[in-house]
Amino acid sequence: MRDLGWFKAGVRVLGIARRKHNPGPELSEVRLRAGDRILLEGSPADLADILQSESFVAASEPKLRPYKRHRAGLAVLTMAAVIMLSIFNVAPIVTLSLLGVGIILLGRCVEAEDAWKSVDGSILVLIFAMLAIGRGLDNTGVVQSLVDAVTPLLQNVSPLVVLFAIYALTSVLTELISNNAVAVILTPMAIGLAGSLGIDPKPLIYAIMLGASASFATPIGYQTNTLVYAAGNYRFADFLKLGLVMNLVVGIASCLAIWAFTGI
Repeated sequence: MRDLGWFKAGVRVLGIARRKHNPGPELSEVRLRAGDRILLEGSPADLADILQSESFVAASEPKLRPYKRHRAGLAVLTMAAVIMLSIFNVAPIVTLSLLGVGIILLGRCVEAEDAWKSVDGSILVLIFAMLAIGRGLDNTGVVQSLVDAVTPLLQNVSPLVVLFAIYALTSVLTELISNNAVAVILTPMAIGLAGSLGIDPKPLIYAIMLGASASFATPIGYQTNTLVYAAGNYRFADFLKLGLVMNLVVGIASCLAIWAFTGI
């Protein structure tokens, strides 16, 4: 039997369990016996040394790696560079993101093994499936047909109603397909509709811009939704419960602000 004082510096004893027996109220007073289960905290190297030099058997392998704080500057700089270069249209954000990932991996900010483990297959299936649905709606003309059907209904209503309708249509379509595609399809319609009503098209374009960027009801409504979907361990229903309310609040506030400041 041995006490716990012999463990090397850097390894901390968090707990000890013994079958059908309480080993003691204080860890410092416990003397180890065969069959004891010990919970240790320490670096992978120190724990490996103990397993190799003593009569211990690992019940579970350490799953977490220590933070590489000395690489934090490179990671922050890479993220900032991707954002700034995409803002100034130096290259598409997809290309810049891939280059950033390459720099992070080559700089050993993240180990390749950890990077692969962080990829959630269900998230990829969700993204690919919704992209396929959105592309199908666009290629088959469903979205354009919907826009063509709605346009005549808005020609005989007040400009404020048109503003709310344009925002709502943009928000709904953005939940299903790419926000960029929605903006491309709806902007010409909004300009033509404003011409037929004899009003300035800018307020309607503002509504499209905000509606395409403020969609919270699905994980694929916007890129950031997809990012937090996996990181926060959310469910699809979580986005519907809170996202619909947020869509309504942001939509009403945006439309009223556009109406108040543009005088449409």
